[in-house]
Amino acid sequence: MAENFVREQREKRRLSRFFSPDVLRAVVRGRESASLGSSRRLVTVLFSDLRGFTSISEKLEPEQVTEMLREYLTEMTRIVFKHGGTVDKYIGDCVMALYNVPFEDPEHAVKAVRTGLEFQERTLAAAARWEAKYGVVIRNGVGINTGEAIVGTLGSEQRLEYTAIGDTVNLAARLESITKDYGASIIISESTYEHVKALFPTRALGAVTVKGKTRPVEIYAVLPSDIRKHTRAVLDAAATLTAGGRVCEVRTRDISEGGLALAGVPDEWTVGSRIQIRLEGGELPNPIVAEGTIVWRRGSGAGVTFTALDAESAPAVA
Repeated sequence: MAENFVREQREKRRLSRFFSPDVLRAVVRGRESASLGSSRRLVTVLFSDLRGFTSISEKLEPEQVTEMLREYLTEMTRIVFKHGGTVDKYIGDCVMALYNVPFEDPEHAVKAVRTGLEFQERTLAAAARWEAKYGVVIRNGVGINTGEAIVGTLGSEQRLEYTAIGDTVNLAARLESITKDYGASIIISESTYEHVKALFPTRALGAVTVKGKTRPVEIYAVLPSDIRKHTRAVLDAAATLTAGGRVCEVRTRDISEGGLALAGVPDEWTVGSRIQIRLEGGELPNPIVAEGTIVWRRGSGAGVTFTALDAESAPAVA
């Protein structure tokens, strides 16, 4: 009996790396719908990675890198579990998560996208702390794909892992790797898009050719969930932007309490870039001074969320 108890506790510890506490309890109770054996099934796969983390690691002490990764991965895991996902594995600073396992969930694609959006929100918050503490700038990219994969307990006699393998996984990883190329934080495949298009604002990015696929795959950028949270007013005014020592003159398109849309923004200022903003002219009675983060790019256009407003500027955008 003691040996059985020890074996059971060891198995719980192993599975707790992949499943949230609620899912783990259900698995341990032996619900028939839980599938831990290897099988082919429909899943949504999410890959998330910190951009440029290798170069950042070279600038910091090992202890600092460890502290950053522990904080980041702990928070990302919490978000995956919150949205009903399973953590497949960590690969350095990369997180791979699965949805629709070990129990079937009709909203698996929706929950994966919600995870990606919350990843972006929390990473931006962490980026501000890490920039102040370590002097480094971090960004996050997410790739999501829906399709069939072999899922279950796989590995050798010496070590088993609960994981997924197949083209569906490979495409999700590929989508994450090209987020920077497209200036997007989250890229989803056409199969995921069909599951979520009615619930999230997206932007078509065209088609990409992927190794192992006979035809190009249509891909989409998922835009921030709060992109229309505030009522916007059309505003044509001059805007001076400053970032990384560069100053640029652009024009505004519209403004709200939460942010603004701009035209003529340099290509190198991608999603996640933090900028200083000064608006004046047009219908503005007084200049507006603010700090913000770019949350979407479309050609030379950009959407900015305010992160700080000068005290005298706040009433002008309320």
